[in-house]
Amino acid sequence: MEINGIGNVNYSEYTKDIFKEETDFKEKLEKAKNLNDKELKKACNEMEAYFINYLFKIMRSSINREGSYIKQSFAQETFEDMLYDEVSKSYSKAGGIGLSDMLYRQMSKVDVKL
Repeated sequence: MEINGIGNVNYSEYTKDIFKEETDFKEKLEKAKNLNDKELKKACNEMEAYFINYLFKIMRSSINREGSYIKQSFAQETFEDMLYDEVSKSYSKAGGIGLSDMLYRQMSKVDVKL
């Protein structure tokens, strides 16, 4: 008997993404150590946009769409993915939630070790 979590939600697909994202982040962090200030700021903005996009993805997955009148199609899911990707980039460029500034200050002052 396989237990996938509360209800019938299979959480293993989310945990695979989390571990993959963790290794992607470590690779980006290693590359960011050798960047100049302009490139470091850009990498921090991208990281913040990525984080905001991940928040959107998790919030969207929490919506129960079973009883909705409009069925979710593949085209609608694709559009929403692209929309949230662009919105998260816009948020980050406009100042975001402060994560990129915090990362930039931290990484520009000290050598980050994993």
